[in-house]
Amino acid sequence: MKSLALISIASALLIAGWLTGKRLASSQQPPGPAQNRIPAQTSTAPKPDDGFRTRWNAVNALTDKAARTAELKSLAAAWAATDPRGAFEAMLKTASAGGEEEISLLMGLVLSMSRTAGTDPAEVASWMDELTPGIFPPGQLSRIERAVAAAWRAKNPRKSADWLLSRATPESRSRHIASAVDDWVLTSPNACGEWLRSLPPGPDTDPAIETFARQIVREDPESALAWATRISDSSRRDKVKQSILEKWQTLDPTAAAAFANRNR
Repeated sequence: MKSLALISIASALLIAGWLTGKRLASSQQPPGPAQNRIPAQTSTAPKPDDGFRTRWNAVNALTDKAARTAELKSLAAAWAATDPRGAFEAMLKTASAGGEEEISLLMGLVLSMSRTAGTDPAEVASWMDELTPGIFPPGQLSRIERAVAAAWRAKNPRKSADWLLSRATPESRSRHIASAVDDWVLTSPNACGEWLRSLPPGPDTDPAIETFARQIVREDPESALAWATRISDSSRRDKVKQSILEKWQTLDPTAAAAFANRNR
């Protein structure tokens, strides 16, 4: 009897083990089509900037001009932090269909992207080079070009100046050259002067030469006078020279008088 009981117990254990193993094997089978799975990503998945584009379109539709301007500025800054080109292209499209307010917003975005978003201004310049011709009236385009160059100037004034000059038209050339010199002469007058000297003198360079001469008069009044003589317009040249001499006389009367005596 004892042996029969042991056999019965062993049989029961074997059956229990077999059933447990079958349940475990069943639970490890791959899920069938009716079971829940993690959906695979498809090509229709939203892009990271889709939220910005939706909000941008909504803001563009606002009828309150002041609210629209403030919202566009804030949204563009937030967008540029993660997708500078997307923000630039959206603002570009808005500006091309807008007016002066939108152009100012675009210029502000270009400047802020390089200062706060860390966008390389040279990259923004390359985006400008890809623009479809005629997207902006010439005057508006020139203003945007000068804003891009101003943002770039802080990092590489020579390349910024060369790029701006390459974008110049006969109508914008003079203002582009003057714009390139405005800040550069304050930070690196020698390099700025070398670049300016490489350009042929004439009406297009007269405003820039005047700016340059007036800016360096405190440090080197004699050189400032020499620069003033490069101005092609005689009336403008005489006025600038006289202004520099008067400034020199207030800074160092003795040196100014000695120069005047040598050049009578």
